[in-house]
Amino acid sequence: MVDSHNEPRIFEHSPNLVCICVDKIDPSITTGRIFTYYNSEPVFFYSIDQIFLILDHFFDDIDFPQASTKTRGFLERKTANLSLIPTKSGKVMSWQDLTGNNGVLATFLLHVIYRQNSTWQGNLKWVEKNKTRAFQSDIEFMDLVNAAIAEK
Repeated sequence: MVDSHNEPRIFEHSPNLVCICVDKIDPSITTGRIFTYYNSEPVFFYSIDQIFLILDHFFDDIDFPQASTKTRGFLERKTANLSLIPTKSGKVMSWQDLTGNNGVLATFLLHVIYRQNSTWQGNLKWVEKNKTRAFQSDIEFMDLVNAAIAEK
């Protein structure tokens, strides 16, 4: 753990703060729930890949943090089979409600500060251990999540 004075901070009033509850991990599947300020109900994920797809769409929807690059292709971005986070009604959840959710295996607070070079940079707090780490890529984010669950 880094010195608490130098530890990255999670900003409770940031509109893009996300609570990720990991409930189950099997060799082929990781399941859990995602909570944001904008939805009173969780959005379920069934793989780590889905976390990225759901949250990238969420960040695009609230336009924060803005992506420095846009995905291009010949086909439209498909989200038909993906549970998405509705944001049109504005914030409906308080800080206490957001942070009051717990995963069976682990709970994380995710604060993505930048989306540069087609990846995420930000801070991840492992709630049960009160450890916060900065990450510079979505691969590093995944490694932090996997290391935390393996430590449990």
